[in-house]
Amino acid sequence: MTTYVPAKRPRQLWTAIIVLYVQTAFNAGGGALILALAAEETEHNREAPELYVLGWVSVVIGIVLLGGAILLTQGVSWARVPVAVVELFGVVSGVIAVASGVITNVVNIALCVLVLINLFSYEVRVWFAPRHRQPMDGSVPWPSPHPSVDPSPGSPEWWGTPPERDERPGSR
Repeated sequence: MTTYVPAKRPRQLWTAIIVLYVQTAFNAGGGALILALAAEETEHNREAPELYVLGWVSVVIGIVLLGGAILLTQGVSWARVPVAVVELFGVVSGVIAVASGVITNVVNIALCVLVLINLFSYEVRVWFAPRHRQPMDGSVPWPSPHPSVDPSPGSPEWWGTPPERDERPGSR
């Protein structure tokens, strides 16, 4: 038995991609600003190695998020993993910052959680599932989680009547 899923990207995936582009702008722009401040400190003969590290980490995170957003737009499933790692890092660092008194990091935590929830929603997981057959009437076939075997005589599949069951992964 085959379940058919929509061929177009789910709304949850588009939401995650848009938030990733916003986060890219904030991280890369913020990193560039921090690097400029670190250079200013160096010009005044004050050492600021932690500012350089923070600036470059922010720029690298922005690059990873940009790459993830581009790959997710192209339909690359494995791009969810590095994005999820960066977002989990953002949640942990945001919680630490909020505990330290930087209340504005609540926005960062909310954006990270929004991306994680949308990237791993049921609709997005189904959309990224392997597709083994050709599209049919605007839908893409998605194989059943049950292995295909020849139906035994007398079974509902043998008679052509589909059994009543939930076709979502992991349900029995």
